[in-house]
Amino acid sequence: MKRKFTKKKFVIVVLLVFCGYFYLLPTNTMNSQNRPVNLESFEIKSAGYWTNFSYIHITDLNWSTAESYDWVSGDGSWANPYVIENIVIDTKTSPTSSGILIENSSVYFRIENCTIINNTFGAGGSAIRVENSHNGTVIGNNCSNNDAWGGIDVTQFSNNNTISGNIVNDNIYAGIAIMGDDNLVSGNTAINNPGGNLGLLNSNNNSVSGNTVKGASGIYLMNSDINTITGNIISDNVWGVFLDFGGGSSDGNVLYNNQFRNNTVNAWDNGTNNQWNKDVGNYWDDYGGEDLDDDGVGDTPYLVSGTAGSKDYFPIWDDGLEDDNGGTEPSAIPGYPIYLIIGIIGVIFLIKVKIISSKSINSIRALRDEQKVKIS
Repeated sequence: MKRKFTKKKFVIVVLLVFCGYFYLLPTNTMNSQNRPVNLESFEIKSAGYWTNFSYIHITDLNWSTAESYDWVSGDGSWANPYVIENIVIDTKTSPTSSGILIENSSVYFRIENCTIINNTFGAGGSAIRVENSHNGTVIGNNCSNNDAWGGIDVTQFSNNNTISGNIVNDNIYAGIAIMGDDNLVSGNTAINNPGGNLGLLNSNNNSVSGNTVKGASGIYLMNSDINTITGNIISDNVWGVFLDFGGGSSDGNVLYNNQFRNNTVNAWDNGTNNQWNKDVGNYWDDYGGEDLDDDGVGDTPYLVSGTAGSKDYFPIWDDGLEDDNGGTEPSAIPGYPIYLIIGIIGVIFLIKVKIISSKSINSIRALRDEQKVKIS
C-alpha cells in the first residue's frame, strides 16, 4: 500500500523549502556571487570601562611593568597575548603625540575596543601607533575625528600584525597607514580621510581584504611589492587605487574581486607587472564592454589608467540591481532577490501538487464508489 502524502508531511516539505531559502541568503562574508559585505554597518561596542587616560606608551622593556596594571591582561605569549581593551583615551595632553604608542615590541599583544579622541598633534600624531613592533593585533577600535597624521599608523617596518574591524573616519590626514611586511589589514572602515584612507608605504607581502574605503582618497601603494588587495569596497573617492603614489615603483601586486564605484578615477597603475585579476577580476562601474555569453565576465578587458598599460582580463559583469549596500543583488522581480522568488515558486508548486493530488484521489474514490454502486 502506498503511503499517503499527509498534511504533516506537506508542512515539513514547506518548512524545508524556506530553510533552504534562508540558507542561500547572502551572509556577512564574500558569498558565491562575490558581493563584499557592507562594512559601514559595523558598530563597535561601547568602550569606556577605563576613561581616565591621556596616553599609553609601551615598549618591549616595560610590558612587564604594564602587566601590573588592571587594564592590561595576558603574559605576551602566542596563547595568552597582552591585551589592552575597553579604554577611552583623550589625547589632548599626550606627551607622545599618540593615544596608544607601542614601540620596539616583539611580544604578542592585542589592542581592542578602545576609542581615541581629541588628537590635535597634526603631522606628528596618531590615534594608535605601532612602531617597529611585531605580532600585534589592533581590532575593533574607533580612531575617528582626530587632527593627526593618521588614525592607525603601523610604521617603521612593523611586521606580522593584524589590523581588523576598526573604524577610522574623518581624520585630518590619513586613515590607516602601513609600513612593514606580512601584515593583514581586513574588515576596516576608513572614510573621508583626505590624505588617503588606506596606504602601504615600502611594504611587501601584505594582505588588504574586505575593507570599505570611501570618500577623499582610496587605497594607495608607494614602493610596495607583492601585496594582495581583494574583496574591498572602493567608492566615492577622487581615485580608487593608485600604484605607485608619489614616485618609485610598486610591482607584482595582485588586485581582484574588488568593487570600484563612483570614483573620479577608479584606478591608476604606474608600476610593473601588477596583476588586476586572478580567475576573476574586479567590478568596474565604468566598464564599457559587454557580456554576450552571459557568464558573468566581461568579454573584453578593462584598461587600467596609468603608464603600466595594465588590464583586468576578467572584469566582473554584473547586470543586477544595485542594493542598499552599494552592491548588486540578482533580481527576477525588481526589489526582490531571486532566492525569494525561487522559494515562493517552490511553495506554490508544492501547494498545486497537493491540490492536484487531492483532486485526483477524490476523483478516483468517486469513480470507484460509482462502480461499486453499478455492480451492486
